Formats: sequence, C-alpha cells, structure tokens
Amino acid sequence: MKNYLFLLLVFCFGPDLYALSFFTGPMRNWAQVEYALEATQASMSYRRGDRELSKKYLQRILEKNAGDSYANQFLGTLFLMDGNLEAALKYWNRLGKPLIENIQLEPHPDVDPELLDRALVMAPASSLTREDYLATESRLQMMGVFRKQEFELKPHKKEEKFDLIVRPSVKKGAFSSKIKMATLAAQGVFTETVQLEFPNIEGTTISASSLISWDEFKNRFYSSLSLPFGRHPHMRIRSFSDTRKETWALAPDVDLLKWQGGVELAESVNGNWKWNSGAKVSHRNYDNIGSFSASFQEGWVIQAFANFDFSLLRIPERRFNVKSNLNTEVGKLLHSFSSPFLMLENSVEMRWFPRPAGEDLAMTGRFRTGKIFGEVPFDESFVLGVERDTDLLLRAHKSQSDKKGENPFASAYALWNWDISKIVVDKKRYRLKLTPFLDVGKIFDSQLWRGKQWFVDTGIQTGVQIFGAPELVLTFGKDLRTGRNVVYFSARL
Repeated sequence: MKNYLFLLLVFCFGPDLYALSFFTGPMRNWAQVEYALEATQASMSYRRGDRELSKKYLQRILEKNAGDSYANQFLGTLFLMDGNLEAALKYWNRLGKPLIENIQLEPHPDVDPELLDRALVMAPASSLTREDYLATESRLQMMGVFRKQEFELKPHKKEEKFDLIVRPSVKKGAFSSKIKMATLAAQGVFTETVQLEFPNIEGTTISASSLISWDEFKNRFYSSLSLPFGRHPHMRIRSFSDTRKETWALAPDVDLLKWQGGVELAESVNGNWKWNSGAKVSHRNYDNIGSFSASFQEGWVIQAFANFDFSLLRIPERRFNVKSNLNTEVGKLLHSFSSPFLMLENSVEMRWFPRPAGEDLAMTGRFRTGKIFGEVPFDESFVLGVERDTDLLLRAHKSQSDKKGENPFASAYALWNWDISKIVVDKKRYRLKLTPFLDVGKIFDSQLWRGKQWFVDTGIQTGVQIFGAPELVLTFGKDLRTGRNVVYFSARL
C-alpha cells in the first residue's frame, strides 16, 4: 500500500520531490516520504506567496527533527523576510548561523563612542546569536538616550555572510524643535504641568529631566539626573529630588507638604532580566488634619528599595512575550514609637502582536498586586485611577477637582488591565490609533477610602500623532459600577 501511495506522490509532486531529493537522499522508508511531502508543501506554499502556511509545514518537520538543516534555514529566512530578526536567529543559531562580517551604525549617533561600542555585545567576523542580540537591545534601552533601535541583516552577494546594520534613533530634547516647544506650551495651558527632558547632554549619555506643576491642588517640582556607572553602558546611576504640596480630599481636605530625595543604581544583566535598587529619604508635614490626626505621621522617613524585571516567556515566532516584575521596599518613620514597614508589589505582563510583521495591532494584558505591611505614611498608599503620580490605571476614574484622594487608595490592591491597540491610519505625517480597554481593580485594608472596593472600567482611547510630535490621547471611559462617564485629554511623551 505504501508503495502505491509513494507512486501517487511522485505523479502529483514529481518535480518538487525530485528537487528535494538533493536534501533528503533516497526515499527508502515512510518517514522520508512524509519529510519530502512536507518540505514540498512548504516550498509550494512559499511560491504561492503564503508564507504562514509554509512556516506550518516547516514547523512540522522540526517537531520530528529539531536539527534539520533545510527546515531551520528555510524557516529562519521566512522570519527574516517578515522583519522578525529574533525568530530568525532562533532557527539559524541551530546551524551556527548567521555569520556577521561587519557591524554598521546608520546613521552614526552623537553618543559617546566608547559606551556605544561596549553596548554592542556581538562582534564582527563572528556568529550572531539570539542571546547577544537581546543583550544588545537591552543595553541600548538601558542607556536611556535612544527612542528606539532597529536591526537589519544585509546579505553579501557571493558569500553566506551578512553585515549587521544598527539604526538607533536618539531622543530629542525638550527644545529641539518647534513642535516639541508647541507641545510643551499646550501641556502647560491645558494641564498646568510641564515635563522637560534633556537626554544625551553633549553626547555623553548623561540625561536630565524635570516636572513642574502649578496646579491649584498639586504643586510639584521634580528633577532627576542619570549617567552611566563606571563607563558601563548596561549600568546607570540616578539621583532625584521631589518637592510637592498636595491637597487630599478627605473631608475636610488635608494639605501635604513633602520633600523626597534619593539615589538608585540599575543594571541590565542580559536580555532576559535587569534590576535596580537604591535608597531615599523624605520629610512630610500636614495641615488641617483635624480628626484624622491618628492616621498621619509627620517627620522623616528613610526607605530602601529593590526592583527586579524578568522575562518569563518569549515566543518570537508568535511575537508573544510574558514578563514579570517584583518590587520591594522597606522603610521606617524616624521616631521611637513607629515600627518598620514593608511594601511588596508584583506584576505579570503579556504582550502579543498577532500579525507576522508590523505593530499596527497589539494586545496587552497586565495583572498587578501589592500589599503594605506595617505602619506607613498614608501618602505612600497605592493609588488607583488616572493620576500623574501612579501607573495603576483605572481609566474611568479621574478626579473631578484634581485633588488627590478622590480616586481609590489603600494599603493593598489587585488590578487587571487589558487593551487592544489598532493603528487605523498610518501616514508619513500623521497617525491615528484606537485602543479599547478594560480595567478591573479591587482595594483592600483601606483606612481612609470609604467608597466601593471593586471597580470595573471600560472605554476607548483615540491617539493622534502629527509630524512625529508626542501623541495626543482622547479617552472616553465608563465606570460600570456607577455608570459615570469621563472624557479627558492626555499626552504620551
């Protein structure tokens, strides 16, 4: 029976089977027939322009023999054609490929050449590995001066070698263009807040930033300075200072005057994990605390913190990543009657680009939890909602008066954010993006918040970007628990 089936395959796919016999050798058993058939179907699907079907047939071959040279070479080439270099390297590395002849920077950025050279983990005249590619990408991100970076393999005409082209895009300062200055002016007019960024000062990779807010209920001046640590591109040290006067809506309102300063050290260990740690000290005073006096602690607080970022799962051929973050913080009010406090936060984030190429469609899900143990200043509580000082988003919870305390805050929380981002118009001069979202949160152990404990928000965000300026986002959100609707503008820098 197998002999008759073999003759039928030869009759139907004779030319392709003959061509593939160069790779498979004499077909003396059924496994070889299956291999030849799947390889032929992969080849025919590619010639018909169906790369995704071709990948499926090649994956079937690799499920039986992960080291098959033909399938690995072919599959890596298909992913490279999609622009998915990480997936291409995953399969080519099994064959000891690709061989890199030269590494070129196009254009060459105005960045400290010694630091930039150390950031490139791969070397000319060697094989480019997936681990080196991810480590290089992580180091360039850690330097904090690049908006994005692109990698391209340029093949040589006569040899199985490539040149690696790296295209880093350097961030521009706050006053680098009329568009940025116009954005800052609009920010100041509509939000009474200005964020100033000065990356890569004089090409040294030293960066400074500041935030100035003169809002009636949230006066703030924040500044930070970041620079490489010990001439290492994968390590940075940062100092920061933060002075603020805030009004909290606690019936009656409570005014907080706080200063905080600190230093932190960050390192990108490799392409899969990084960490940062440091210490900070703060001082706070309160006005008009009234009957809440037992809940407020004035004076000096010292804190130490550590943060760890891990890559849990990477499926480059599916463009699917899962990472986890663990944040710990321990501190103490500096007076004799207080006990130390411990803050723990953990998050798991999933990001998926369903299409084989491009970023016009993206799905993101993030689950976060946090808990504070011990006696902590109330303003260190976790705040959920739309605030300048928190990324714990409940996108239909924006305070009406811009006072803090109108949004949920507590010493423990659980939060799940989900959104689907779709670029519907992508032109050279402007881009329009729509992002439906769903946020579900719950707070625990709240001493001062007297509202609901469960929150469910949904809505849609519309992002418009013109001439490469910061994206202007219009958000429509609906609180499904109360039925309240909110509409507001924001800017993504």
